[in-house]
Amino acid sequence: MLRFLQAIIIGSLIPFIAILPPIIHFFTGPIGPFIGGLIAGTMTKSDPLKAMLLSLGITISVFLYFFIAIVVFGESLSLVPEDFSLGGILITSILFIYILGLSLLGAIIGGYNSQKNK
Repeated sequence: MLRFLQAIIIGSLIPFIAILPPIIHFFTGPIGPFIGGLIAGTMTKSDPLKAMLLSLGITISVFLYFFIAIVVFGESLSLVPEDFSLGGILITSILFIYILGLSLLGAIIGGYNSQKNK
């Protein structure tokens, strides 16, 4: 269980690390959830069910990190618009599905490769 939680934390921090480097973040940022899922799936030698749980944990953790960042820095950076309406909900939903899908794909591939190498 502890290994599973460690994999979720590491897998959810990788998308943020992928965004940080200047210039290359245009390439590494979009595939960050996939890389995070791949590493988490490899760490836990996940089967498809564990991969689904990992990707859900990674996605929820990423959104929790974004929420904390918005609460801490949102006022000074004006990240949160005055009217968070249907457009904001739509963008948030698309990002949720995107991160969930890529981290799931990465976790399945990572788990398959780690089980194949036994």
